[in-house]
Amino acid sequence: MAMQASIGHVMHHPLGVFALLVAISAVVPPLIRRVGLPDLVGLLAAGVLVGPHALNWVDSGSETVQLLSDLGAVYLLFTMGLEIDLEEFNRVRRRSFICGLLGLLIGVGTGVGIGLLAGFASVSCLLLGVLIATHTPLGYPIVRSYGAQKDESVVVSVGSTIFTDIVALLLLAVGLGLGKGDLSGAGIALLLLKIALFAVVVVIAIRWLGQRLVLRGINDENRMVLAVLVALFLASLGAELAGVEKIVGAFLAGLAVNSVLPEGRVKEQVIFVGGVLFIPIFFIDLGLLLDVGSLGASISNFRFTALMLMGAIGGKGLASWISGALFSYRRSQILMMWSLTMPQVAATLATAFIGFQAGLLNQMVLNAVLAV
Repeated sequence: MAMQASIGHVMHHPLGVFALLVAISAVVPPLIRRVGLPDLVGLLAAGVLVGPHALNWVDSGSETVQLLSDLGAVYLLFTMGLEIDLEEFNRVRRRSFICGLLGLLIGVGTGVGIGLLAGFASVSCLLLGVLIATHTPLGYPIVRSYGAQKDESVVVSVGSTIFTDIVALLLLAVGLGLGKGDLSGAGIALLLLKIALFAVVVVIAIRWLGQRLVLRGINDENRMVLAVLVALFLASLGAELAGVEKIVGAFLAGLAVNSVLPEGRVKEQVIFVGGVLFIPIFFIDLGLLLDVGSLGASISNFRFTALMLMGAIGGKGLASWISGALFSYRRSQILMMWSLTMPQVAATLATAFIGFQAGLLNQMVLNAVLAV
């Protein structure tokens, strides 16, 4: 008993919690890859194991976990913006806009419909629409390995991510404001104006600063990495001060840094820091939130999870088919667009996590999103 109490004390100490989370981030991904599963699955399972519903070593409500998880969510969206090829996007921005708009309208409409069928409140229905509309081009590295990254359908699909996820994050900000009960019609217009002004300020400020650093020939990699991190965290903090969710600021910072930071070791180091530390901890924290008992109940409530799954797959397929028909793409290109817009990780998981924390999405929705 004394030993168990001692372990419990260590595991609830901030340094003990941090050490455990880092150890899981280092050990679990290589092990889970051996059985052919993605890192995300192993990190979620590890979170469930050490969480309050199993070993109870880590509490998601602790300040240490909340800080590290918030950093992970911020870094996840920042990395997403940082890895988008802006030059290719500019080349086909009109078609990317059309494809993204179709995906957004179909996704939000599908999510709202599912929410109404499930008896959710209107704000929760809006967030469900955001969840289904967002996507992350996880398949892009596979496409690139086959040398097909220059195919127009690939560029359009990746470019549509920019439009879809930016608008979806704006809808998230509106939904959170409505959920708190402090937004009227004029309040929504003011919020959107603040978001627009904030976006302009962030992008212009980061690009101006980045261009000054590049023009001055600062080639100290450590200083450049620190400058990028300062831009990320200031943009995230500024977003919250402006009444916008911090992940919106992080995504905008990623796009702005991407436009001035050349490919090379600095960008690789910035992505590496988040990829090996903060982002895995965000996924572990999602696992901490999962209650195995409620997960079983969600699985037994197959109807809702199936609707979410069919809505995500079918909605993306319909948007890809309409876009392909408008642009006279071949069948293989339409399938390529469909496959690239189906995965839902970065913005989707961050939105689900934030909606759950705000009390606008319940445990069943969180579990269903993870299943999708």
